[in-house]
Amino acid sequence: MQENEIKTCKMCFKEIPDKAKKCPYCQHWQNKWSLIVFNPLFAMIPMLILIILYTSLLAGMIDKFINQGEEFSKYKNSILVEKSKMKFGVKTSCKGAKYPTVVIIGKLKNHSNISWKEVALEVQIFNKEGKLIDTKQEEKYSFVVPAHEETAFKISFEMEFPKVEYNSFMVFIRSAKDERKRF
Repeated sequence: MQENEIKTCKMCFKEIPDKAKKCPYCQHWQNKWSLIVFNPLFAMIPMLILIILYTSLLAGMIDKFINQGEEFSKYKNSILVEKSKMKFGVKTSCKGAKYPTVVIIGKLKNHSNISWKEVALEVQIFNKEGKLIDTKQEEKYSFVVPAHEETAFKISFEMEFPKVEYNSFMVFIRSAKDERKRF
C-alpha cells in the first residue's frame, strides 16, 4: 500500500484504508459531520437547552409567586364610579321580622391596564343639609375589576334612620390589590 491510500481513524487513531467511510476497528464514521455529532460538546447542547428552558420556567414561576404587583395608590384615579343609584327595600329575617334597607347599586369602570381584586368600597350617605348620617364599608375578596372594563357592585345595609333622612350619597374606592399579586 502506498502512503496516500492510508489514513488515520479520527476516533481510535488506527490506520485504515483511505477510502473507508467507516473504521473497521471502532465502527466510527469518517465524515466531518460524525465528528461534530459524536463530539462531547455536541452532546452538551441539548442539556444546555434544557437547563435554559428549566431556568426560564422556574424564573417565571418564582416571579408569579412573589410578584408584589402595582400599588393601588398610583392608580386610585383610574377606577371610577360610572353610574350609581340609591334604592330602598325591606329585608325579612329568618324569624319573619322586617327591616328597612338601603341599597347602593352601580358600576365601576377601570381605565387602567391592571385588573384589581379585593376592592374595598365605602358608601357615605348624607341628609338634606349635607351632613353625613350613615356609612358602610365593604370589601369582597372575590370582587375583581378587570382592566379597561366595567363591573357592577351592590352594597346593601340596614337603615338606622327614617327613609326621608337619606338624601344623597357618595361611593369611594378605598383600596384594591393588583390581581397579579400573590398574597
